[in-house]
Amino acid sequence: MHPFFCSVFYTVYTFWLFNCSDMKTIVYPVGVFAASLTSPKLNIGHIAAAVCWIWFVLLGVSVTNQSLGDSPQEDSLNKPYRPIPAKRISVNSARALRWWLIPATICYSAVLHPNSLTYTVSIAALTFLYNECGGHSHWLTKNMCCGAYYFLFELIHGDFLDGMKMQNKQYAATITSACIICTSAHAQDFRDMRGDAMKKRSTLPLSFPSFSRLTMPILLIAWSFVLGYVCHTNATVHATLLLLAFVTGVRFLAFRDPHADQTSYNLYNVSIWVWFRACEICVAPPALHLRCSHVTCVAVARSARILKRLLQLLDL
Repeated sequence: MHPFFCSVFYTVYTFWLFNCSDMKTIVYPVGVFAASLTSPKLNIGHIAAAVCWIWFVLLGVSVTNQSLGDSPQEDSLNKPYRPIPAKRISVNSARALRWWLIPATICYSAVLHPNSLTYTVSIAALTFLYNECGGHSHWLTKNMCCGAYYFLFELIHGDFLDGMKMQNKQYAATITSACIICTSAHAQDFRDMRGDAMKKRSTLPLSFPSFSRLTMPILLIAWSFVLGYVCHTNATVHATLLLLAFVTGVRFLAFRDPHADQTSYNLYNVSIWVWFRACEICVAPPALHLRCSHVTCVAVARSARILKRLLQLLDL
């Protein structure tokens, strides 16, 4: 292969590694959820542009998070595949890239959609609060920042795809999904306890080891009941929501080694995705109700099969 193409591929793959762990937790669920809030008059160009926007803005957030403070040392323990611990880019180069990405994302947002500029600046300010102002160092502010990130990403995604003002029920759905993340975001901290302890972060699992694990089944089951009631899901969907919440929450409570916490976190992401799909039934425009119900049932059925297989592998 020509050296130029090798260099391009190397750079693109490096950018991908900055964001790859956020694809299943932010890009996929937020994109699907926001698309369900909008009108049925969508085309593949709108969706592709919106996904590119969220990935590009998230790249700036990820580069900042992974290059400041003790993050490189922490990632060398928890996530050695990331570009800095993998020696694909130096810390100084990543920090310089961070400042280049801010004006680049602002210009990109201004060209794509008139409302996106405000949201992009808001995300940049939130990233500054999270990193430079210590929002990441305490479990309460960290969870609040995570919920705010989801809220902003969903809000601009919905506005961008729809091309019109969102309705009250759509704002309510966006706030609800952000609250789910805000109250349960510490699910990701169990697998990172070693690195967080080295960095002396005040995460919920480190501050309250037993209580934080007890909150997982309580919160997940409670949110499943709330979503089942608010979204008027049928018995099959509601039962699957509760089953996912129960198994995921009990796993966090019963299995406490890093490998088990990673598996529990993967199940948590499945639960988040199914919860967001369930929300679509009550918040999607009328023309999308049938489509959303069908896709949600398919997603739930697939999740149930995956869950059954995981239970077999784990002998639960």
